[in-house]
Amino acid sequence: MLTAQYARENAIPCLGIGMGLHAMAVEFARNVLKMADANSQEANEQHPEAITTPIVINAHKENLRLGATQIKINENSQAHAIYNATQISERHRNRYELNPEYLEDMQSAGLTVSAKSANHPEILELAAHPYYIACAYHPEFKSRPNKPHPIFQNFVSTAIKQNA
Repeated sequence: MLTAQYARENAIPCLGIGMGLHAMAVEFARNVLKMADANSQEANEQHPEAITTPIVINAHKENLRLGATQIKINENSQAHAIYNATQISERHRNRYELNPEYLEDMQSAGLTVSAKSANHPEILELAAHPYYIACAYHPEFKSRPNKPHPIFQNFVSTAIKQNA
């Protein structure tokens, strides 16, 4: 979380994947929303200010989202510029997701949900930042040495341009 805070405060490109999204969201809640006790239920199951909570897939209380999911990307977002699309398919392996109870406060403070699947936030981004993006899915599953995933390619490109 210290890395996410330093990157956010100093306009340094930062990419969070899976639990990295959780760390970035908790850091934002603690330091921007002033929720000093914000945490993840993955770290503390009984936490009262849980920014992330277990996923419930169905009535059987299965809690592992696994495989490809269709994701809708908001236009006029950094995510849309990265993918150049409004619909993508990405692979998951997640047991926790962002708690919807806190999304409105986060978005009001500038950390926006720029992509969603059916019922889940998929991409967070800080619009006023050169590259502060976190995704719930795992882009490494679709990345290859000769064809890097767009989110990795854009992250590296932004970091290179910023240091040029």
